[in-house]
Amino acid sequence: MRTIWKYNLGLGLQTLTMPTWSEIVHVENQQNCACMWAVVDTETPVEKRHFLMLMTGQEIPDTVSTFSYLGTVMIDGFVGHIFEVHEKSDNDLCEECEKEPCMRGNETAERVSWHGAGHPRPA
Repeated sequence: MRTIWKYNLGLGLQTLTMPTWSEIVHVENQQNCACMWAVVDTETPVEKRHFLMLMTGQEIPDTVSTFSYLGTVMIDGFVGHIFEVHEKSDNDLCEECEKEPCMRGNETAERVSWHGAGHPRPA
């Protein structure tokens, strides 16, 4: 069944479990909470997706390299910019070695970018 689900977002990097192929359709302040709505198919398997909310002027973490802008929410003087953080595929080359994919920094859900040559891939 296809329906729309709402997800509450907090400041910083977070991982949400969502049905595969969910489509983010809107982000907005709702009752002083940053919220995101997505069209989901409740009959598909789930996947983990990564999102980042930063304040204006806040530094983008070094662990985040590939992301797409989803929108901005304003809550009582707070301005939060929301991004989806994308993991590189196995076909992408490590930026440092330019030879093969590398998974350094991707050992936990909070660290979602690929870095550095010569670091072991997760088993």
